[in-house]
Amino acid sequence: MAHGVVPPHIYDHIIRTTNDPDLKNRAQSALHDLSNLHSPHQPGQGEGITAGDDDTTYTEQQTPQGQQEIKELEQEDEQADKNDPVDPHDLPGGRKRRQKRQSTEVPKFVYNIHQGCDENPPSMVDRKIGSPIAQDPDVNTVYDSLTVVDNFFRTVFGYNGIDGNGRDFRGTVHYCDKYLNAFWNGAGMFFGDGDGVAFNKFSDYLDVIGHEFGHGIIDAKNPLYYYGQSGAINEHYADVFGIMIKQWNKSQTVDQSDWLVGAGLIPGARALRDFKNPGTAYNTPSAGQDQQPNNYASRYTGRYDNGGVHLNSGFLNRAFYLFATSLGGNSWDKPGRIWFAVLYNNLLTYNTNISSFVTQTLFACSYFYGGKSGTVYPKLLEAWRTVGVPIVEPTS
Repeated sequence: MAHGVVPPHIYDHIIRTTNDPDLKNRAQSALHDLSNLHSPHQPGQGEGITAGDDDTTYTEQQTPQGQQEIKELEQEDEQADKNDPVDPHDLPGGRKRRQKRQSTEVPKFVYNIHQGCDENPPSMVDRKIGSPIAQDPDVNTVYDSLTVVDNFFRTVFGYNGIDGNGRDFRGTVHYCDKYLNAFWNGAGMFFGDGDGVAFNKFSDYLDVIGHEFGHGIIDAKNPLYYYGQSGAINEHYADVFGIMIKQWNKSQTVDQSDWLVGAGLIPGARALRDFKNPGTAYNTPSAGQDQQPNNYASRYTGRYDNGGVHLNSGFLNRAFYLFATSLGGNSWDKPGRIWFAVLYNNLLTYNTNISSFVTQTLFACSYFYGGKSGTVYPKLLEAWRTVGVPIVEPTS
């Protein structure tokens, strides 16, 4: 498992406070998975990575084979540039791989693992394009949600599949017995059923499915080191994709949305995450209290939660909310285009920090929407200032 939607402090709270041995075991199992499988990737030879929050540069592999592959890809892109129209998401200095332009539906495969805990899905597909409706309603729910996700990215961003080139979607339901998480493992999405006590069924929530799909896009387009500030940006992007998909599916403006991720996922709580008011999504005997800070000054700086990846995404979410609501309309228009373009053009280094991320969003905003003197740029700048992040404005 690479990226789970649930923060570890919820499991720790359950383990400390519950008198139910079965619930305690479920929480311990999920926490064990989270601890082992969220371990930061250690850079290999040639990657040039220094762990932590410093703004360092990711160095491409410099082997002769790698250099030849890069040269061939650059030649391919140069020819594609001559044949294709201007991409509305291109930014100067981007390092993106050109994607195929297609409008056809991306292949989707949904599996039922029947409470098995193997991350390799069964050989039999329970539902795919063209197949009849499955007998299991959860298979159909995930299939329908993946169809919404596919339609969102193709319609809004012209983006096809996990990688932009039509890579298929794979979802697996009924992972383990009453499993208390959903996750992306690098190959597909897996959804636990919850237990109705700590969590409800993860496959019922479109924004959770969108969140996990978002991790797939990040891995494919602009991988971000899952630790510290770059890890918080990773989680933030997944939440942004989840909330935009939810709003788009409901045809909601920014003023109509509740800005909640996983509303109802935790029994007795409002949600798992709150863009508008980080730190207030839940406060229940079973889950404990939401611990997301709503500003940079209150950020978590320890090693827990992979350096606070689920915690420090909160004030980044709040900045997106503030920017989107200051503009009005739909979140996937100007705000979504800016955020997507930064990722799509691979502008973030592998272990980028928050200040560099902020700079790139301001750069994209300036480039797309009238420069620093336009009407949009000052609103984004004010959103970042409100949450107190360190800001280095772009030169143009």
